[in-house]
Amino acid sequence: MVPEPSTATPGEPRSRRAVLAATGPAGVALAGCSSLRRRRLSSSVEHGDGELHVDYTAAGSAVATASFLVSPPVGGRVRFGPHLSQDLSGVEGYRLRFRPVVDGSVPGFTVAFERPGGYPFTVDFRFDLLEPVERLRVQVEMHATLDAGLDPRAYVAEALLTVHGPRGGER
Repeated sequence: MVPEPSTATPGEPRSRRAVLAATGPAGVALAGCSSLRRRRLSSSVEHGDGELHVDYTAAGSAVATASFLVSPPVGGRVRFGPHLSQDLSGVEGYRLRFRPVVDGSVPGFTVAFERPGGYPFTVDFRFDLLEPVERLRVQVEMHATLDAGLDPRAYVAEALLTVHGPRGGER
C-alpha cells in the first residue's frame, strides 16, 4: 500500500512509489522506464584473513558494503557468511551464487542454511566437508539491485570474487 502524499510528514523521506503515485501520468511513464535505467556502483575491495569487504560508492558517497566471511575448517565444518549493508530505502533484488573450492576443484560437501543472526541481509551457510581440508576458498557471485530513494534509477552492486578462508587448526 502506498501512502497518500498528503499524509507524509514534512522532512521525512518518501518512497519512490509514493513519489511516482503523486506525480500521476508522468509518474506512470517514469515507472515504466525505471527498470531499464540502472546505475552501476563503483567498488573497492578490502581483504582480510577469512574475510573480504566490498565498499560501493556513487559520486564519492558510500552507498553499500558487501561482506563475505569464511571460517577456518573445524571438525570438517566451514561457515560462510555473506552480509549486505546499505544506507538506502531498500533492496529491490538480491542474487547470490557461491561454491567452495580446494586447490582449484570443488570438494565433496553438503551445505546447510543456518538460522539468520538477526542482522538485515545476513545469512550463514555451513559446509560439511566429506574429506578434511586445511583451507577452503569460496567463489562468490553477487548481484543486488538497490532502491535509490527518490531517484527512479536503481543502483546495481555486483561482485565476482574468491574469499580465501583462514587455515584450519586441525587436519
